[in-house]
Amino acid sequence: MTRQLSILALVALFATPMIGCSPESLVGAGDDVVWLSDGTNQSSEGTNQSSEGTNQSSEGTNQSSEGTNQTSDGTNQTSDGTNQTSDGTNQGSDGTNQGTNGTNQSSDGTNQIGG
Repeated sequence: MTRQLSILALVALFATPMIGCSPESLVGAGDDVVWLSDGTNQSSEGTNQSSEGTNQSSEGTNQSSEGTNQTSDGTNQTSDGTNQTSDGTNQGSDGTNQGTNGTNQSSDGTNQIGG
């Protein structure tokens, strides 16, 4: 009888839910993942992944929820795929500068017509 009670006590001990354990310890993530109160994850190297799956990398480049990118050098890429340089001027897909009125602008700032 005593042996049966001992076995029963051991079974009950291991069957008790682990109160206070974090989700990452249950799946083996250990200290590599920090679960924030809003449900977002922060990995050990400081990069963030929000709950909707958008990422912010450790070097400070951003990827917004709509898929537009900002590169590490500070230049922007708009949602239509055109590039915008850090000084606010538009750059066409062929690498030439494009002025605000849609005409091409050469590198020295003068307008270039028809090309």
